[in-house]
Amino acid sequence: MSPLSTIEKGTIGLTSAVADLVKRGFQVSIPVSEHSAFDLIITKGNSHKTVQVKYRQLDIDGSINLHLRTVYTNTKKTIRKEMNKDLIDIVCIYCPEIDECIYLNPNNINKTITIRTKPSAKKHGQQNSKFNWINDFRQVPFK
Repeated sequence: MSPLSTIEKGTIGLTSAVADLVKRGFQVSIPVSEHSAFDLIITKGNSHKTVQVKYRQLDIDGSINLHLRTVYTNTKKTIRKEMNKDLIDIVCIYCPEIDECIYLNPNNINKTITIRTKPSAKKHGQQNSKFNWINDFRQVPFK
């Protein structure tokens, strides 16, 4: 089996997020343009939020790393743009190894975040509480 393309990863992430959010009781809308700053709009009651979906695989140490940016190519070059946090309310990360969506408020992080799925093998004794543990990101920050 050949590796997945960026487009295939994006499609898997997006459809996984839609399924997860619907199971959680949200109405989900998809923008018509693929060039929107966000991938989804979720609604519950009279409130709505914009969602940017990211597909991220586990690193060798079992962590999920996210840079709050968008990377795309045109016919001339690769473009990297920082995420506009004014347009994104929620970031959803789909991780295929654990087949799970996790959610975060982009305003609570600077430019990058590492989320731990298991304790580090390099550390002995108690794990540092300042790490970002996956259990803290399993709920949708919808308030």
